Amino acid sequence: RRPVHIRHLVSLLATAGKMEEALVEVDGWKRLAPGDRVAWRTRSELLTEMGRIGEAVVELRRAASKFGAEDEEMRSRLAASLAYLSFV
Repeated sequence: RRPVHIRHLVSLLATAGKMEEALVEVDGWKRLAPGDRVAWRTRSELLTEMGRIGEAVVELRRAASKFGAEDEEMRSRLAASLAYLSFV
């Protein structure tokens, strides 16, 4: 399996509303390509779509720690998620 194929499968599963299955596939994607920022980002997006914002924040914190200051988008998503949680 290649990351690009898993990415496509995750997209199809999410579109079909099979979010739990998509999460399982993303976990496999992250194991296969641990440095793939898109996999980390996708997992946080799925969790957010599922209303599991707290888990999405944990995922984004891990990603921000792993990829450091160089990933502005990841840090921006983390800030937005934290802001959302402060209003809920």
